[in-house]
Amino acid sequence: MINKALKHIRQGTLSNVVFRKAMGKGKNLLRFLPSSYAINYLPVHDSVLIELDPLKINKIAQSSLLRVRMKRFFFREKTETAFKAIKPDEFHPTIRELWIEGKSYEETSQYAKMIEAVDLYQRGDCAKPSEIGAYWCLSRNDVDRYFQILNGCYESIKQKGYLTQNQLLNEDNKKGRGCVVRNLGDEIRVLIDSSGDIVFVPYSANHRFSIARFLKVNKVTAILMGVSRTWLEREVGITGLGYTHLLDKAIAKHNDIDKFIPDKKDILEGEKNK
Repeated sequence: MINKALKHIRQGTLSNVVFRKAMGKGKNLLRFLPSSYAINYLPVHDSVLIELDPLKINKIAQSSLLRVRMKRFFFREKTETAFKAIKPDEFHPTIRELWIEGKSYEETSQYAKMIEAVDLYQRGDCAKPSEIGAYWCLSRNDVDRYFQILNGCYESIKQKGYLTQNQLLNEDNKKGRGCVVRNLGDEIRVLIDSSGDIVFVPYSANHRFSIARFLKVNKVTAILMGVSRTWLEREVGITGLGYTHLLDKAIAKHNDIDKFIPDKKDILEGEKNK
């Protein structure tokens, strides 16, 4: 399969299916690709997993549609305004309401939005409640179950650190409990921008990314969706290093903890003093 993938790359016809199968053989296909083929032909895919420190990520993509616009793994940004800074005390609104402000889940703005969506669905006024904020929920009981799972996710990360969806699935199977994993590809997603910074893409795992930062977990697994060609070509010209070495370098700088992330007390005290 590796050789088949390389053949498709040379012909410029590498598909996501072939790439995933090749990556599934247990080898990092990126290590086998000639630079020119990888840079010009490698498609966006879900198979490059990296480990990094979420506390070191200080940028977020403005639009979750960024993935749709990206055709190649090595991409050119449309504009730098696609990214904005993440403040150290900035968390997903639901995570803030639940674990910083101490609200019950029924008091959160997300709960109200989800209840409204499933009620519309139950009345026949909405065919796809997922499109208006209900996620996979179709009833009020589903919404309660959703927040039970979210609370379980928080406790799991707090006790065991961040686990991938595949690790959670294996854990569920071993314990013989109902599986809470709905999509093995539902992982934290990141990309490397033209400054060489890792950027969080709010395409999936938004709550888990925020929980990991809030709990100061120093290692998560993420899908590397793409890399800026502007950054890559500049760094190749400056350093003379190959692209795989440059990727390792960019990822490595997001693994050492040296940035203060305030805890719940710090955040609330700071807001009182504003």
